[in-house]
Amino acid sequence: MGDAYYVDPVGRSSGLAIWWNSATGLSILNGNKNLIIVEGTFSARVLSYPGFLCFVYAPHDAASRSPIWNAIIQKSSLNVPCFIVGDLNLIGSSKDKEGGYHICHIEKFQNFIASASILEVPYTGLYFTWSNQRCGEAFIRERIDRAFGNINLFELYPYHCLLHKPLIGSDQVPLIYCSQSSSSNKCYWFCFESMWTTHEDCETIVREAWLNLCTDNNLQTLKNNLSICARKLKQWSKCSLGNNRKLIDCYARELAVIQGLRSTPKTILREHQLLQDLEDHFMALFQSSGPRDLEEAVSALNPVVSQEINNKLQTRVSTEEIYRATKQLGGLKAPGEDGFSSIFYHKYWHLVGDSVCKAISYFFETGHMLPKIN
Repeated sequence: MGDAYYVDPVGRSSGLAIWWNSATGLSILNGNKNLIIVEGTFSARVLSYPGFLCFVYAPHDAASRSPIWNAIIQKSSLNVPCFIVGDLNLIGSSKDKEGGYHICHIEKFQNFIASASILEVPYTGLYFTWSNQRCGEAFIRERIDRAFGNINLFELYPYHCLLHKPLIGSDQVPLIYCSQSSSSNKCYWFCFESMWTTHEDCETIVREAWLNLCTDNNLQTLKNNLSICARKLKQWSKCSLGNNRKLIDCYARELAVIQGLRSTPKTILREHQLLQDLEDHFMALFQSSGPRDLEEAVSALNPVVSQEINNKLQTRVSTEEIYRATKQLGGLKAPGEDGFSSIFYHKYWHLVGDSVCKAISYFFETGHMLPKIN
């Protein structure tokens, strides 16, 4: 069963309608020919939050728009998710319009966005959302249909997007909002979790997955062992320990609510600018510049590696050296492309050490290294 709410049209213009499933528990707070405000529940995984949805069909004249903007600002400023979508009848920049006369309300529109502390929901599909469907010099198209959300909505749905569907039977594109509370298309990279080492079953999984074989290519054997081990550990963790990422997301959202984090487009823009400044600074700091002819400088240096030292460097690497070097690596340092951090080798060296030593010896003997080996 479903419910509906209508604002009757005037002749063949205006008019709004909303339909929804009764199970969603939506309630209409107020509505008119330009704005319908709905109170509902936003859900993401195991958590739910009350919030507001604002469906907009903005008038053309500035005087009539003012109360619409004020109502949206009042809802978006509350510390709950707020979603705004519809025909705002304004463009955000000069590139949002092709054809016709110049629009002079861009600054007012930007001021409204800043006052409401809202961000535009990313979109995919057609750029322009409205067309007068005329030909030649009379042709006009604009991007006036948008979706926005406050920071609470973006925290709840970090991967949300707005779909601009093709123009069919109307002068405006259909809009479809996808909350996507988790990235459904994202392929998660394996990462060995240090907490797994506190479970006895983890060692059992590693022992069963690891094959200490002697082959012609010990590096390939190590890579195969790591791949099998990663797959088995991932399956075991999912079945026995649950999804850590979901738990972390839940705690992060709860913490954000408790601390009452607030932000505005201006502060977010400033943050991005600072990050870019830092990146530019360190890129310039560590980037080589100027002439690189060092031959004259090198010619003035005296050799410091004697033949005796060189012979030691060329000596076959021992198992003890490999073990000592492995233990010196920080256990919780960032892993390589294979996803295994050093704590894996520290904890299960008695199971994997022989295979690791054979692979390293193979590298020193052949000079060959496979990709994605940490």
